[in-house]
Formats: sequence, structure tokens, C-alpha cells
Amino acid sequence: MFPRETLAIHGYGRRAVPHTFFRQPRATEHLAILLPGMGYSAGMPLLYYPTYLMWANGADVLLAQYSYRQEDGFRNLDDDEQMRWILGDATALLEAAVGQRDYGQLTLIGKSIGTVSMGHLLATEASLPNLQAIWLTPLLHVDQVRRQIQQLGGRSLVVIGTADRFFDAAAVAGIQETGHCELLTIEGADHGLNLADDVIGSVRVLQEVMQVLARFLAVRE
Repeated sequence: MFPRETLAIHGYGRRAVPHTFFRQPRATEHLAILLPGMGYSAGMPLLYYPTYLMWANGADVLLAQYSYRQEDGFRNLDDDEQMRWILGDATALLEAAVGQRDYGQLTLIGKSIGTVSMGHLLATEASLPNLQAIWLTPLLHVDQVRRQIQQLGGRSLVVIGTADRFFDAAAVAGIQETGHCELLTIEGADHGLNLADDVIGSVRVLQEVMQVLARFLAVRE
């Protein structure tokens, strides 16, 4: 589809972090980093099409491809150590990616547990370039995720369904009140942004999400 590379990225315990780096053939100042969910892989629609869209918009793209549920070493750890693994990998991915060129624009896109990694990066990395954030089905029950969505000074987009088990009406209202975050709420959509027993409707939801993402990315401030 487009040129792909593997960088030398080592995260938690000096383990290699699975990923693909898509480098534009011409100079670009825009970098996108996509962080999948725990069970929602990089090749699934809500990440595959944004990867394609970021490439089409001229960005270098780092796509994380971790699969923690298939890692025996990960499954045997307690919750706190699992989170250290996830966040350590996210930090390693970011540090490797931003060193590839002199970037002036960074787009972070996270799905589910990937939004926890986004919150961590925003809280701990002080020198991120001009930033915009796309939160796909964020884990709104996690305090840091809610705070980072509400406090992020750059452009931000949140996409969530009302049937998502992590949907929180009060948190969504708080996000709306900030006035700086665009919000797309899909009535009846679950954590995968699917509609129960409605394949065609689910495809239409995906189309709506991608149209909103395309409009969001087209805005230059």
C-alpha cells in the first residue's frame, strides 16, 4: 500500500515493541502515532482507515501493533505491572518516532486502552510539537484520561457510542463544557462503534466517523 519500515524500538523490559512506520517519500513536518486497544488491533477498521487517512494527509505514521493478550509474560503480571508495560511501550514509541524528522505537528490517535497511553504521554512529555488528539472510545472511567481530554490545550476530537460500557454521560457533559473539544456521540454504538445486529448501520457509523475525522484533520490553525 505504501512504504513501511521497522524502527529500533524497545519498551518495557527492553522488549521490542511491535509496530510499523510509514515514512513519506518527501519531507514532511507532520507525524501521526496510532495506539490500538487491548483487543482492537491495528488492522481493524477504526485504526486501518485513520492510518490511511493520515498518510493521505502527508504525515509520517507510526502504527503500534502490540498484542498484549497473546503475551504470556503480560498475562501473568498484576494490573499495575501490566499498565507499566503498556505505558513504557507508548513512551518508547513516541521517543523513537519524534526522532525521525524535525516535526512541527503531532497527531495522536488512540483507541480504548490506547487513550490511557495518550493521557500518559500528554502528562509526562513536556516537549511535544504542535499537538492534536483523537480519542476513539476513550476509557472515561480513568481519571487521567478524563482530565487530559478536558485540559488539553490543543485541538481534540472525542468519538464514543452511547452503548459503550465506558460511556459516562457526566464525563461527556464535562468535555462539552470545555468548549475546545469536538465531540461525536454515536447513539446505540458499542465499544467497537458497532450497532447491535445491524451490519449496514455499523458500516454507516464507520463512514460517519471517517468523515468527521477527515473534516477535523482538514482544519489548519
